[in-house]
Parts: sequence; structure tokens; C-alpha cells
Amino acid sequence: MSGIIQIKDLASSAVSRSRGLEAYEGILKHLQPGASLEIDLRGQELISMSFLDEVVINLKSANLLDKITFIFAADDIYQRLAQIAAIRNAQIFYKSSEKEDRRIIEVRPVPGLELRKVRSAGGNR
Repeated sequence: MSGIIQIKDLASSAVSRSRGLEAYEGILKHLQPGASLEIDLRGQELISMSFLDEVVINLKSANLLDKITFIFAADDIYQRLAQIAAIRNAQIFYKSSEKEDRRIIEVRPVPGLELRKVRSAGGNR
């Protein structure tokens, strides 16, 4: 069994980590044991990377990310979630409408994000 909830019903805004945590806590209240939940991001004008990251990282930590499907049509949301999937090594599910089957977001490399050795105080690399 699954349900759909609007993102604006989970948090007062979608632009900060604290609001992402608020949304995650709202998801926990709506997610029934053994069920899945669809989070509809459509209609929310601004959704920040930090908001989405906070939602995803908390769901992943709680082993609940596979129970969630994000619904959206905007390519910029796809891009943000693809970057988060790459950074967090997470499998994120999405669809563009309620009638579609869910799909996995394709992980994409994050431009400018690479691991570099940092010079220590002693000058070693």
C-alpha cells in the first residue's frame, strides 16, 4: 500500500537543512510500516539542494529511502537528486506523474567534486 503527500504538507518551506529535517519527520509520521510513500514535489516553487540532501540522508540513515518515490517534472530537481545520489551513494526513486512506474535516478558525476589530498601541516601530500 502506498500514499501520496505534497511536499508543502511536510515542511513550511523547502530551502534549508532545518526544513529538510522537518520534512523528514513529517514523512515518518505518514509512512506506515511495510508501506511506501510518494512525495509530490510539483507545485513547490523553490526546492534547495540542502533541503533535498537533508531529506535523503535521513531517509537513507533510517533505511527508508527505498520506500520513498519523489514525483516531479522539473529537470533541475532531477539534476539535484542525481548529484545527491552520487555524493551520498544513494539509490533514489522518482517518477514524473502518478501513473508512471517508479524509476531509479541515474547517478551523475558532480562537476568540481573530486577527492584531493590535502597538504598537512608538515608539508606532506
